[in-house]
Amino acid sequence: NCNIHDNGTPAVFPNGGLGHGIYMESSDNTVSGCTIHDNGEYAVQVFSQETGATNGVDCSRNRIVGNVLYNNGFGFHSTGTPANGWGIIITVGDSNFVANNAIYGNKGGGIQLDWNGTLATTPSNTSIYFNSIYGNNIVGGNHGLEASVNTINTVAKCNALFANAGD
Repeated sequence: NCNIHDNGTPAVFPNGGLGHGIYMESSDNTVSGCTIHDNGEYAVQVFSQETGATNGVDCSRNRIVGNVLYNNGFGFHSTGTPANGWGIIITVGDSNFVANNAIYGNKGGGIQLDWNGTLATTPSNTSIYFNSIYGNNIVGGNHGLEASVNTINTVAKCNALFANAGD
């Protein structure tokens, strides 16, 4: 259990700042029972920039379970542009598991599975169960749960999605 907050937020860095709550570039991790809030970018990002990173080897079999993720994504990207951070984004890896999280009030949206343009990879066999995803996407257009057309074998069941700007 942990409380992760104020990484890269304007309150801490008046000229803007970078910062994810958790930036995960490895496999077989568990994030459980944490409160992750008020970070400049994503609450939890599963991503790799390593050349040759592949699904099933890199960023795989991670578990993000029983967390509270809120008010993230109001800082800046490394490019200096305003962030649009989500509660959770997964862009690479196989058999990642996301369940029983409360995800709300994030600037970008709730949970995003997306293509990793840097490595031309996409997440596969991701399971998303029993999450409460609400009141996300403060700026409009994104969704509570979003999977790009490139994701492979994603299963999302029994999630409560409501009051997200793009839903």
